[in-house]
Amino acid sequence: MSRMILVLLTAVLLTACGSDAGDERPPDIVLVSIDTLRADRVAGYGYPEMLTPNVDAMVRQGVVFEHAVATTGTTWPSHASMLTGLYPRYHGVRSNTHALDENVRSVAELLERAGYATGSFVSFKGMHFLAGLDRGFTTASDRERSPRGAPAIRDGRETTDMALNWLDEQAASEQPVFMWLHLFEPHGPYDPTDYSRRWMAETGYDGLLAENGATMDLLLKQTQAIVAGDRDREALNVLYDGEVLLADRYFGEILEKLDRTGRLDNAVVVFTSDHGQGLGEQERMGHGPVLWEEVLQVPLVVRDYRSTSRPRRVAETVSLADIAPTVAELALGVRLPGTQGVSLAPALAGEPIEPREILAEVALQPPDQVGDWYDPDALAVYTQGLKFVFRNGSVRAFEVGRKAAEVRPIGGPDANPALAEFAGSVAEEFLAGEMATSDAELTESDIEALRSLG
Repeated sequence: MSRMILVLLTAVLLTACGSDAGDERPPDIVLVSIDTLRADRVAGYGYPEMLTPNVDAMVRQGVVFEHAVATTGTTWPSHASMLTGLYPRYHGVRSNTHALDENVRSVAELLERAGYATGSFVSFKGMHFLAGLDRGFTTASDRERSPRGAPAIRDGRETTDMALNWLDEQAASEQPVFMWLHLFEPHGPYDPTDYSRRWMAETGYDGLLAENGATMDLLLKQTQAIVAGDRDREALNVLYDGEVLLADRYFGEILEKLDRTGRLDNAVVVFTSDHGQGLGEQERMGHGPVLWEEVLQVPLVVRDYRSTSRPRRVAETVSLADIAPTVAELALGVRLPGTQGVSLAPALAGEPIEPREILAEVALQPPDQVGDWYDPDALAVYTQGLKFVFRNGSVRAFEVGRKAAEVRPIGGPDANPALAEFAGSVAEEFLAGEMATSDAELTESDIEALRSLG
């Protein structure tokens, strides 16, 4: 057992020994992450369409973090940050081919050892058996490698059913639960849904994406053709929206199950995404080793169903690395040491958040898969309402709005030289602390499956 876990467990046990027998049990904690969901697709973040009624019901009663930033635009590293409270350079998962460093502990391990029933159900199977993000989860959807030829991604319907069944199994237990559910919708490819089919029928759309939606082959080979045409780009967004709507329905089923099994009133639900997606803005599409705001801005909504506090919107910039410290404090009343993220629990109680610098980094990519524009040390530093992007020895500054579309470039460091110099020093200090990465044990089948995802 690591020293950090031992110290925390001692604190938890001392707290328990000093408490009254009549104290309520710890809260159930449910973390739901929707892959590739942009913040601006949630009505509570300003989208005019009601694609996410279940999320927006939480928005109306919970705490909305208006500017939450992903630690990176790639799935495994971002989720590792959620579970450890560390940036990718510090937990060792810098791409979808790396495994969590053996010396890094997840918040799930802490909760499991403190008496929580822990369950993890993910649609991107490799996050468990390759990346090691199943640590601390007594029940996990993918302990073993999938059979050769099996899809790398599980359909959201199947993943949700696994989570629902597990919650049923916990219904009669007094043991608190910590559950993580990951859904791959709305990551590409974008299959037609009732929502997108209706739009195509009503508008008479018969372009590139009419027959089979946005297949991965189309997304990889005809990006420029799709984003160059107004109608095809609009169709791409509608296909994406249809999958957002589907993911929200699955999320609603989780809330309903918590309610039916009597757990919702004592639950804290955290809803977020690992990263967003470029959908044709400035003729760009995708995510990954980029620092675009449409990729880094994600929804983060937390509702403590035990609380009678008024709903609140928090304008300060926060990080997905804040999730693990928040979970630790809400579940056990302890501060998670050694993390770069901070607990957002005070914000749930209506207290102010201390402004601080938030960073985002790029995923590591093989040199043959990127161009001269790529810099493995590229960083975004958010400070005092500005975003500074450091890449290839240059720096650009941006004004940051509540929506990705509101981001405005304001030029180079001359726009605010003192703040740019400060952000640069933050970046230099951050880069100095990088730990070595550890490659996951990938088979040829794993590699081919990852390639198929683009």
